[in-house]
Amino acid sequence: MSEFFKKLKGTASEMSDNHAYTVFEEKYGAEAAKRAFINALAEREITFENWRTYRSVKKTIQNNPLNGKAILKTADKEASEMLEF
Repeated sequence: MSEFFKKLKGTASEMSDNHAYTVFEEKYGAEAAKRAFINALAEREITFENWRTYRSVKKTIQNNPLNGKAILKTADKEASEMLEF
């Protein structure tokens, strides 16, 4: 399997897991979702607090992207200008 498809599969799996957690939480409540998912997280050495932080960061970035390409472009331009002197 090519690297591209591995990354795509990983992204799809991650989206599916996040969606399943959200649906579970909406259906059964936050405490039930935590109890249901905590063992699967622990098997992957992820604490529940890290899972919550990850979901919070992911949601923030999806709704308000950093625009990394623009940041890189600005840095490249500034570095290039500094080298011209």
